[in-house]
Order: sequence, then C-alpha cells, then structure tokens
Amino acid sequence: MKASFKKWIKLSLSEKILAFKVLLVLVLIKIGLSVLPFSTFKNLYSKILNTNKIKQNLSEPNLIFLIKGIAANIPLGLSCLPQALCLKYFLAHDPTSKIIIGVNNEAGFKAHAWVERDQTYLIGDLPFEKYLPIWTWQ
Repeated sequence: MKASFKKWIKLSLSEKILAFKVLLVLVLIKIGLSVLPFSTFKNLYSKILNTNKIKQNLSEPNLIFLIKGIAANIPLGLSCLPQALCLKYFLAHDPTSKIIIGVNNEAGFKAHAWVERDQTYLIGDLPFEKYLPIWTWQ
C-alpha cells in the first residue's frame, strides 16, 4: 500500500472534504488560466475571491500540505501560480496574505509566484534563484 494512500485513509471526513475542495479549486484555476485571457481570469478570480469569506477549519499548514500534495500528484502542470491562487482563495478572509509574482532574467526569463504574509512564505517557497517582485495581488 502506497504511503499517500495510507495518509488519505487517516484523514478525517472534514479533511477529505477539504481535499476534494482543494482539488476542485486547483482544477478550475488551471482551466481558467488555460482558456481565458489573463485580464479576464484576474477579474473573475477577484470577484470570486471577494465573495469567499468562509474560514476553513483546517490549520494553515495542513491546507498548504494538501495544496502541494494534490498539485504534485495530478498530471495537470499545477505549478506555483495555480497553487498560490488556490491558497489565496482559501485565505480570502485574511487581507494580510498576498500573492507575489516575480521574475528572474539572469539565465533566461523565469517567473515564479508565491504567497506571503509578513515576509514569511506560505507556499511557493523561493528557490535558490532570486526573483524580482513585479506584481503583488492582495
């Protein structure tokens, strides 16, 4: 029996429901980013974010664990941006958390997205390269 399946079995019902919600949000974000112009996606996401004021009962570290784990185990290319957008969706009640998008041009163009609060990275930990923040989305 695989370790991930064993972890899944040990989750409570509320955690399994949240895991399903995380999966759904990640997939919808990926679809939106894939088929909509970014400005349209941004406006739609902002409207949804402004209506989502429900606090989750799961601790933040467990929510981040679920987002990273689900993103890593489904073959949809759920990179840093969908993960950051998903976490921000679940943290909509927290105005101090923000999505930051940065670029690095040192060895070709690279972009990265992460969520931080009070200069602490919640998801999308910065890799060894330095990224210059170009956009903050609260």
